[in-house]
Amino acid sequence: MTPEQKRQQIANWRTKFPEKYKAIASCRNLPRTKGFELHHWSYNIEHWKDVIHLSIKSHNLAHRFIAYDQERRMYRIAATGELLDTKERHIEFIISLS
Repeated sequence: MTPEQKRQQIANWRTKFPEKYKAIASCRNLPRTKGFELHHWSYNIEHWKDVIHLSIKSHNLAHRFIAYDQERRMYRIAATGELLDTKERHIEFIISLS
């Protein structure tokens, strides 16, 4: 992918998911731990800074089994369609993948 194609891909993503872009931008100054990533369980404005710290491996694993519901700005379990509408339910699901 050329640098121009990459820029266009990022611009398209920002246009498609403005709520994700804003939530990620709001967390830029949150403390980080090496080897861990911040995972948004919800992209509703009141939850933007309410993130889950996950190892890179756990974060990648979780995203294989969840699907983003843009209307609700939350994730669903891909296999069942169940909405993960609380941080606790989201964490329980991630733990169940281990």
